[in-house]
Amino acid sequence: MKKIVFVAFIAFLIIGCADKNRKISKQTALTWHKIVFHNLTPMDLDSADDAFTSLGVEHPASKFIPIDMLQLSLAHAKNQELELATFYMQEFKKRYASFEDKEWADYMISKYKFLSIKEAYTNQQGVNEALKFVNSTIQTYPNSIYNYELNTIKTKLEITKKLFRQNISNLYKRIDKPKSAEIYKTDINKSDIIPPYIPWYKKLFYW
Repeated sequence: MKKIVFVAFIAFLIIGCADKNRKISKQTALTWHKIVFHNLTPMDLDSADDAFTSLGVEHPASKFIPIDMLQLSLAHAKNQELELATFYMQEFKKRYASFEDKEWADYMISKYKFLSIKEAYTNQQGVNEALKFVNSTIQTYPNSIYNYELNTIKTKLEITKKLFRQNISNLYKRIDKPKSAEIYKTDINKSDIIPPYIPWYKKLFYW
């Protein structure tokens, strides 16, 4: 359901402009670009999105579109709206990026995917998807200047997966299912890692 709502929102951005922008339609590309720039605040990001949509509809070949895509990606990321940040960065990469730009864009998308994981023990799909993307990025750019940080992200995601499997193994042990526990058993040196922090009231719902 969450993904459906998000896709519908993106479709709305691409297909039509907001009502408040209809009153000032048919502006120059520079005017829309300035409106985007002046609305890059947490309170006015919706207006910035609307202005960008108008820019794309009225001036699809404008040189300001890739600039504003990056501005909106970074602004949404700063506002913890990481799905929108990822969307804009992916569109920039697909439509405008050079090889060097793609390397940086994939690095930023990797960070967005990692930072968007809020509940590691209940969002294993998010962990797996982020790890897959990070691994792909490292393989695509083996000599990237960003690989030190990407490998750090990769290690954290791999440890999270191991902790999750270990928790499942411990659960099976407690309910006396040793064979299932053995399947999920993971070799973890817990003296070398710090598990994700979970408030006491949430631990009631974890293993």
